[in-house]
Amino acid sequence: MKKNLLFTMVLLAMAGIVMAQDVYLLGTKNYYYEWSTVYMPTVWKNGEILYQDGEPLEGYSFESGGLAIDDETHDVYWYSARSFNNEFERACIYKNDQVVSNINVVGNIAPRIRDMQLKKFASTHTMALFSAGYKHSGGHWNAVIWREGNELFVPTAGSSTPSYAFDIEVVGDDENSSEYYYCGEKDINYDSHATVWHNDEQIFFNETHSNTNNIIVDDGDIYVFGSEFDDVTWITTSYVWKNGEVFMTFEEPDASVKPQCMAMSEGDLWICTTTQHESDEKSGDGKVKIWKIIRRLSC
Repeated sequence: MKKNLLFTMVLLAMAGIVMAQDVYLLGTKNYYYEWSTVYMPTVWKNGEILYQDGEPLEGYSFESGGLAIDDETHDVYWYSARSFNNEFERACIYKNDQVVSNINVVGNIAPRIRDMQLKKFASTHTMALFSAGYKHSGGHWNAVIWREGNELFVPTAGSSTPSYAFDIEVVGDDENSSEYYYCGEKDINYDSHATVWHNDEQIFFNETHSNTNNIIVDDGDIYVFGSEFDDVTWITTSYVWKNGEVFMTFEEPDASVKPQCMAMSEGDLWICTTTQHESDEKSGDGKVKIWKIIRRLSC
């Protein structure tokens, strides 16, 4: 029997979308028991709980991620994987409060989805849901792009190099000739490297300790938002790479500037970062600031 909850608290909103004045957030709501905590995947609409993956039960844990909204029907797509006693039972994609796709759980380790995109193809008047993430395989993680829960691309299949996909962009109106761009990381000798793939081909690899957050393809140009970490100074610098070259640099003296999100609107590129100052002992001093940068791409 479910125990009485001591109290609840919202921990983290992992993804957010604004649709015609409605604000959707995906994150976790925490249910605290006497000796354990259940972190429940939760979708909020305008601050109110819209969907949750069942009821919080003691001993269960969840993996959540991705959020996509149909701008016409307002259907909500999101991901949740459930485990009991550290063994995953299932991983699935929800449409509103109904499961529409199941993704294979291998070795009691659930895949991790980090981004979702709904793509409408004008040529066929059809719509498909694409997800970027990674799955456990052969003792490490491999980057994966899913379509409706089915694997579309695994660019490092058969490779001993761990890799991770974080964001996806589908380009083209004909599903038979569309292009798939996604960004993430490769892990070489426990050091992450920002990486971009086109379909199943690697097209960008950063030699330094780095990662990526977002990718946007606009008028044939590929914009990637990420960061580099200096192992000596412990300072993080954020970058936008355009077609593999540094396009924008975000840095401050003696502080880490960390990437959060990137979006494009009417030819303007919007950037959000956080700035973290570091103490002499290299531990965070708690001072965080958010900026939003805009630049006309036509200038």
